[in-house]
Amino acid sequence: EFPENVDLIEKGFDENKTAEEIRNSIKVHRYENNMPALPNTQLPKTKDDEFSSEIKLRMCLSLNMKPEFLESKFGKEAVEKAAAKPMLSPGEMVVRVANQIGGGFDPYSDIDDVCKHIKSHQMAMDQTEALRLNNSPGFSTVSLSNILESVSQIQLEERWKLDPPFAPRVLKEASNKDFRPTQKMRVQGGEVWDKVQKDGTLKHTTFGTENFYTTKLDTVGKMLVLDRPTIINDDMDVISDMMDAMVEGAYMVPDMKLGNLLFEAAGAGQFFVNADNSNTSTALTRTNLSARYKKLMTYNEVRGGLTWKNMVNDKWWLVIDPTMEETAWEIIKQDVIVGNTTANTIQGQKNFWFNKFEIIMFPQMSNTSLFGSGTFVSAGTWFLWPKSVKFSPYVITYLRGRKSPTIERVSLPENILGSGVRGYWDVEVDERERLLIDRNNG
Repeated sequence: EFPENVDLIEKGFDENKTAEEIRNSIKVHRYENNMPALPNTQLPKTKDDEFSSEIKLRMCLSLNMKPEFLESKFGKEAVEKAAAKPMLSPGEMVVRVANQIGGGFDPYSDIDDVCKHIKSHQMAMDQTEALRLNNSPGFSTVSLSNILESVSQIQLEERWKLDPPFAPRVLKEASNKDFRPTQKMRVQGGEVWDKVQKDGTLKHTTFGTENFYTTKLDTVGKMLVLDRPTIINDDMDVISDMMDAMVEGAYMVPDMKLGNLLFEAAGAGQFFVNADNSNTSTALTRTNLSARYKKLMTYNEVRGGLTWKNMVNDKWWLVIDPTMEETAWEIIKQDVIVGNTTANTIQGQKNFWFNKFEIIMFPQMSNTSLFGSGTFVSAGTWFLWPKSVKFSPYVITYLRGRKSPTIERVSLPENILGSGVRGYWDVEVDERERLLIDRNNG
C-alpha cells in the first residue's frame, strides 16, 4: 500500500505495532506532509477476471463453503448465479481453464492433452503477472495454480472466522522482525506519584523486578499437488478432502504448540505451575470455583517499597473440555438456582456466578494422542484465565505481524504433471511468565 514509506513500516514492526496502527501512522505522516494519495493501480476487470471469479466461486461451493460467507467475497448475485449451476468437477475445471488460454477442448478431450496445454502456457502466465504489475497489457491471467491458491486462501479464511483456533484468541501477541530469538521485558512495580516540588520538578520513578522472556519463531508448512490421476478420476470430493486437510494442518499448529506447554505435569520449579495455581482432585463445582477465584482475584505488587493490592476486575474465561459444557452451563448460565427443601417447598435464589465468566472450550484438552498422558491432559481439566493479555503466561509470536498462514501457488518440476499450492506460516508459542492463570483437574 505504501511503497514510499518502508522506513515507517519497519519502524512500526520494530515497535511491535499492529498492521492497523502502522497504517494509521503512515496516513497521519502523509497528511501532515501534504503528500498526495496513492493512485489506484488496479486495472479494470477483464473477461479473464470474470471467468476466474466464476470458476473460483463454483469451486468454493463445490468444496462445501457456506454461501453466506462467500457473499462477502463475491456478492450475493454472483453466489446465487453460481449456486444454480451443477457442482464443478475437476475435469470441467481444467478443460475450461485450457480453453480460456487458447485451447479448443471439450469434455471428451484426452486429459493428458489438456494438462500439457495448461503446463505449456504456465510460463507465459507467470510473465503476465509481472506485466500487469506495471499496468501493461499481457497474456491471459487465468491459471489453474492461481485458482487453487485463491480458493485455498478463501477456505482458510472461512475456517478461521467460523471456528478460530483456541491459542490466538487467548494469548498475548508479539511480532519479531526476523528469526533470531528476541528478548522482551515485562516491567513490574513503579512508584506512587509524588507532589510536584516548589520549583516545578518531578522525581524520577524507579521500577521493581524486570521480568525478561524470549520470543522466537518456527516455520511450518504443507504442499498440495493436484496431479494427473486426481484430475482423470474427476472426483471433487477427493480434492475437497485434500484441500481441507492442508488447511486443517495450519489450523492445528497454534493449539498444538500451546498445549505442549500448557499441560506440563505439575512440579516445583517448573514454569507456570506450582502449589498455588495447579491443583489435582479439584472438580468443577460451585465450591471449588469460588475457592479458586477468590485466591486469584487479587495479587500483590511492590511499588516504590510499598505493597499494593491489585484487583483483577477484567472479565475471566472459564476454559473447559467440550464434555464439561453442561456442568459449566449449570454453574454459570443459570440466573436463578432452584432448590427443593425437605418440606417439599420449591425455593430459589439468585445465582452469584451468573455470567461471571465467559465459557470457552479448548477441544484438545483431553487429546492424549497430541499431548501424551500428562496429569492435566484430561476431560476433567479446567482453567480460570483472565481475558486481559497482561496476565497471559504465554505469547504467540508472528514474523512481522503476519497472523495467518501464507498460501501461494507452486511451479512444479517438469517431471510432475499437475498444479500445486503450498502454505507456510512463521509462528511460535513462547513462555512469558506465570501470573494468574489457575489450572485444575477433577
